[in-house]
Amino acid sequence: SAYPIILSPMSEHEQKVNKRSLKCVVFLGSARQKAPFFGVLPNRTGDRVLAYVQASVATFNASSTSANLDLTIVDPLDFPSCTDLTINNGNPTYYHTRDNSELPADLQKLVGLVDTADCFLVISPEYNHTIPPVLSAMMNQVGCSKYANKVSGCITYSGFSSAGGGTRAAVALRPFLSELGCLPVSKQVVIPDANKALNEKGEWVGEHKNGAAKVIAAMLDQLEYFSDALAMKKEKMAK
Repeated sequence: SAYPIILSPMSEHEQKVNKRSLKCVVFLGSARQKAPFFGVLPNRTGDRVLAYVQASVATFNASSTSANLDLTIVDPLDFPSCTDLTINNGNPTYYHTRDNSELPADLQKLVGLVDTADCFLVISPEYNHTIPPVLSAMMNQVGCSKYANKVSGCITYSGFSSAGGGTRAAVALRPFLSELGCLPVSKQVVIPDANKALNEKGEWVGEHKNGAAKVIAAMLDQLEYFSDALAMKKEKMAK
């Protein structure tokens, strides 16, 4: 034809219908089930942070025109084998067997989730100025080949009023994730004094609400951008 073919841009509705679904595994890095003996903290501050992250992702998904982050929560309380350091005679899954059907059911599920994930969100409290043992034990049950060529986002927090609470955990978390193979995006979320910043429903009730929303939105935008690009790369390589 002598006439150029002009393609009209997709409507907002068409863009949302055609959005890719990205599988995002969320690691919750706390196994606390009871308030400490000195009080002050709730049973688990991480539940508030998780609720805030879930609500933020829902807001992000509603506005994104390219992809949705489809969350699956990995809570150590639901994966008891991860908190038993003697399971499989002390071996991580990739030392114990090549046949995942020989693993306990919760570890089978964990390996499958990591293997099929497009990206990760890691929610970590700060214990002794670093990441908590349950988080490293849980993530290290799965071999780094399952994390490879994926990206991650860091959300760290502290239950106390230190202005820098959660920052040192973030410093420790980034190289840990890099060496697993799921490179952390540059934007990160740090919530000091999370019990005052967030209520029990995970709603931001403290100061700097708008600033916090901008930071987590920027982090999720980076996570979606790189995850979507890597997903398309994998599809191309599979052809």
